[in-house]
Amino acid sequence: MSKASNIQKMIDYLATQKTATREELATYLNVNKKTISSYVNDINADYHYYIKSVTGKYGGYELTHYKTAIQFDISELNALLIAKKIVEKTRPEIAPELDFLVQKIQKIYEKQNQSERPLPNDFYKTADGLSVHRSKDRKIEDRLNKAIASKRTVDFFYEDVHKKKSNRRIDPYEVLSYKGSTYLIGLCHLRGAIRIFKLSRISNLTYTTHYFENKETYNRAELLNQNIGIHIGELVDAQIRIFAPFDVIVSEKQWIGHQIITRESEDSVIFEGILSNDEETITWLLSMKDCVEVIKPQRLIDSYKTTVKNIYKKNFY
Repeated sequence: MSKASNIQKMIDYLATQKTATREELATYLNVNKKTISSYVNDINADYHYYIKSVTGKYGGYELTHYKTAIQFDISELNALLIAKKIVEKTRPEIAPELDFLVQKIQKIYEKQNQSERPLPNDFYKTADGLSVHRSKDRKIEDRLNKAIASKRTVDFFYEDVHKKKSNRRIDPYEVLSYKGSTYLIGLCHLRGAIRIFKLSRISNLTYTTHYFENKETYNRAELLNQNIGIHIGELVDAQIRIFAPFDVIVSEKQWIGHQIITRESEDSVIFEGILSNDEETITWLLSMKDCVEVIKPQRLIDSYKTTVKNIYKKNFY
């Protein structure tokens, strides 16, 4: 949190409390007591505000002259927008009231920050599930959403599942949550196509001097429906034979957007569709144990065999 943001938070806190001790403020802002004394001096140097020291058992700092308008910073607004999405999923009966409150606060924020691009109503988008992630990822998420709002291209290092890092330049389109993790969807300049990046694998994110328009159109739901999971690897035209009891289980669910499931016998079905040749598809195949047979393509067969062989070598060889 920047010094300016902390000072504003301190003013807002004192505006709602009669008094607050230096220790209390230090805990609230997560800084040391010496820093609080420095903040008080800075605030008193501004004619809009004055903080006086109150002695005695119930003493502390007291804000005696302040403006009634409450100031918001971008991190506070971001937190409110995340809370709005959580409430929509967990407490839908109170979502309309919160949404109305968020709209009012957004208008106040935009009026206070007219030089900044207004935040869209769908600033945060979520897919399947809500995310819980580290503070580092939250900072990256805030920076990405700012880049999305201003349509600004970003650079970052991305680490894949094999711990290999690559330098990526991305036109960021949206941030979403999926099965407990947070991801970025954007146009990857390296690949020349839309890709999905897990926030926990992003590091050294910086803004570039380039801005973009959404030349690459996509449908988020369709994009996610193309895969067993959220990752996008090499797309292959797959044909898979599935035996009982998983023939019934697989037939009861829509796994990808365009799938064909044909009953082959009383105990088996044939699954056909465009799948991503990646870890999540392999994990899906493994979940069906010995009740699955990959018919084609050879690339998917090879990936599946390699994984099974590695499991055998590590556990039974």
